Amino acid sequence: MRLQFTHGQSLPSHGSMHSHDDLFHTTCIVPDNADCKSWNNVALREQLYEKWSKSQYMQAMRSKLIHTAAIQRKGHSGTTPLGELIPEFSACIDPHACQGIFETADLQALSRIDADWEKRKEFDNGGWASAGFSKYLEFLQYDPYAANGSNLIYFGAPGTGKSYKLNESLASFGERYERVTFYSDYLHAQFVGSLRPSMEPDTDRTKPDRLAYRFVPGPFTNILVQALNDPTQPYALVIEEINRADAASVFGDLFQLLDRNDEGSSEYSITANADLTKYLLARLDAKGKKHLSGLTKQNVADLGPNKALRIAIPSNMSILATMNSADQGVYPLDTAFKRRWDFVYIGIDESENQIDNKWDAQRHAINDLLLTKAHVNEDKLIGPFFIKRSIPWASKQFSKTFKCKVIMYLFEDAARYKRKEIFTDYASGRNTLSKLFNDWDKKNFAIFTGMERIENFPSNKQ
Repeated sequence: MRLQFTHGQSLPSHGSMHSHDDLFHTTCIVPDNADCKSWNNVALREQLYEKWSKSQYMQAMRSKLIHTAAIQRKGHSGTTPLGELIPEFSACIDPHACQGIFETADLQALSRIDADWEKRKEFDNGGWASAGFSKYLEFLQYDPYAANGSNLIYFGAPGTGKSYKLNESLASFGERYERVTFYSDYLHAQFVGSLRPSMEPDTDRTKPDRLAYRFVPGPFTNILVQALNDPTQPYALVIEEINRADAASVFGDLFQLLDRNDEGSSEYSITANADLTKYLLARLDAKGKKHLSGLTKQNVADLGPNKALRIAIPSNMSILATMNSADQGVYPLDTAFKRRWDFVYIGIDESENQIDNKWDAQRHAINDLLLTKAHVNEDKLIGPFFIKRSIPWASKQFSKTFKCKVIMYLFEDAARYKRKEIFTDYASGRNTLSKLFNDWDKKNFAIFTGMERIENFPSNKQ
């Protein structure tokens, strides 16, 4: 959730306590986005919470999972203190009237329990609590951009967690999405679909297989059909690295569909070619044809022969994408294309509290060098997840990963034209990557200008 409390505080963390008003009367602030859509609709959020609080799911969770303080105060028996499930957990909205885990605002703590739920089945009779837990996470992870159809691009420096944030938004879609990665040679025909050759058995079995041409749908067409046939459920098309291809060319005439009205569906429709028309008419069921008719004002069910089908993106179909403008060999997005998207910037230090403090300190020092000595843009800096969280700090694995990933990135990309300013001995003739790697094994972080060697830090050669 991208929230900021009206009094300027951030989302609750471990040990913090907030009231119902704190959680629900907040303002959604997303950089570069003027409209936070329905997340700022307090009445809607309270309605969702009210529906949740009266459910059997909530009752099951309340009976099984409760705050330690509430157990001591109310004398509950047969319940499990949250501290036994997750030791660092201590954040309740209202500790004096705590009803259990369902009233926490600490999404990270909840996610850790959810990921490890299989080990906690002994606390859950019949599975109601685990099912309720998943439902509550859906409520907390409610994404205003995914609530109605939207075109959304997550962007930021490498390692800031763009794909992770996108996947959080996908929680509300379940398995109802298609994922594709753009690359330099990716084409409109692959994105939408095209006629392709295939070998098929001849009707006369005594004859060899014959060559036939059939329309093979692309990811856009696949998800469009699903969304039209199931109008009550949200669907998403996920595009990783959208600017690694010429996105405007890949979308082609679909570009027109990206203009959405207030309900989230396409403002304008376009005419499909004969092959796409034939495919869609064969794949859309009665509900899908009715849905499309409402969007295009064309009677799809009674479409005559040789008539072209008009198509539009429904409000229950979102397009979510990631991009990193700092990568080499990417295509710029033109202004007209960008105007049809919402952008969410993932800050360079966002979620830094999730990584080791010592690694974070070194990351900040390197980023300061890049800013002050190399004068690079922020999208060239190193995000907190440039190295995976699962790799322990000051381990041989960390040292190897830093050498082959971070140093390589700095040497070949971010500091390519400012190596003398970034690396301590580069100006003295130590100007090859192999020498820099050898220096890392001996001096670790002292290879950077103004930084010091960390004692007992393992090298990859040890």
